[in-house]
Amino acid sequence: MLAPIADFVVSIGSDGRILSQGQASDALKKDANLAAEAEEDQEIMEKKDKVENLEVNILQTWWLGYWARQYQVHPEPGEVNDPWYLGMYGALIVSSVFVYNPGQIIFILGSLKASKITHNRLVQSVLGTTMRWLDSTPQGRVVARFTRDMRSVDASVPGLFSAVIEMQTSIIFHFGAIMIYSPVFLLPGLAVAAIGAWLGQIYIRAQLAIKREMSNAKSPLYSHFGAAIAGLISIRAYGAEEKFKLENMKRIDFYSRPGRTFYNLNRWISTRIDFLGGLFAAALGAYLVYAEKRNSSDTGFSLTMALSFTGMLLWWVRMLNEFEVQGNSLERIKGYVEIEQEPLPTKEGVPPAAWPTSGSLR
Repeated sequence: MLAPIADFVVSIGSDGRILSQGQASDALKKDANLAAEAEEDQEIMEKKDKVENLEVNILQTWWLGYWARQYQVHPEPGEVNDPWYLGMYGALIVSSVFVYNPGQIIFILGSLKASKITHNRLVQSVLGTTMRWLDSTPQGRVVARFTRDMRSVDASVPGLFSAVIEMQTSIIFHFGAIMIYSPVFLLPGLAVAAIGAWLGQIYIRAQLAIKREMSNAKSPLYSHFGAAIAGLISIRAYGAEEKFKLENMKRIDFYSRPGRTFYNLNRWISTRIDFLGGLFAAALGAYLVYAEKRNSSDTGFSLTMALSFTGMLLWWVRMLNEFEVQGNSLERIKGYVEIEQEPLPTKEGVPPAAWPTSGSLR
């Protein structure tokens, strides 16, 4: 995210040592974990953009349909006051900007404050813990809490939380817009939402388990490849190239199995949600055309809301799943905040100003 404006990047490993320094591209080439994190951030940003593109302003869509209907009501195009309708449409866009932007600013400032408080509590907890805890806890885990997990708290968790809330709000408003024109579809719409939520729960539980398997399989693959590169001279000296190649292919296959299942699971949820959405939109369209016999603008508006409603269900499930995965960072940080602490200093324990007055030990 900062690559376009960062002139100098320092990559630090889990042991606290500097892995690389220089431009962002150099750091990504030398550090595979950093490259994977950058790719993950890019995927999250793309998902966020897609979510924002799905969120169609309901009032603006209705106004365009109402404007188009005036050409059917008035036989002469000149009778339609186009500048007035265009001005109202522009006013709706400007008003949505003034309503949306302050909310985003308040949310960003709040997320920054929450991240700062979380980081301060983590620092105070680790610095105030006992020596027994520091001796028994690997240094790499402590560094991971301050680097990888805090990165998720700073960037991924707030963005995904915002996306989930926006999607839920948009789903409710789109469903309400459909009910205004077709109240008879209240029960079918609730049924589609309930089935979508049920499928989403199955998808989320399976995704969490699969991502855990992918994470467990990725680390041995990277470590074996790194060890092979570091000991390349010894491998060639003993003629063990084929052995290392077979072992590397075996670990790649072990990682590819959950990876393939991961993508197949995405297709599984997409197929079922799309089927529900198509069925709901087709039934609504048939009802509006043959039963209600509404005008074309109201029918088009209802169908647009129905398609957006079912499409948002799929993205809501995916955003919620990603939010739960990234939210594990907060759980790990909480585990390090609630560790045993040394007793806090008291006024009775403060030595006098003249201390020490002698060199004797007591």
